[in-house]
Amino acid sequence: MGRSTLVETYCEQHKEISYVIDGKLHTSIFDMWIKYTNGEEEYIEVKYENELIGV
Repeated sequence: MGRSTLVETYCEQHKEISYVIDGKLHTSIFDMWIKYTNGEEEYIEVKYENELIGV
């Protein structure tokens, strides 16, 4: 699937989701939602490096 590089619209902190890991409920808000002119959509979550490696 080839992604169009043409952005139709975007929104910061567009959607909140809830999910369960190890029996515990968590929530997260995606940092960015992008809709491309070809109709594809993408949600992006941005993390600092120390959040990814536990430093």
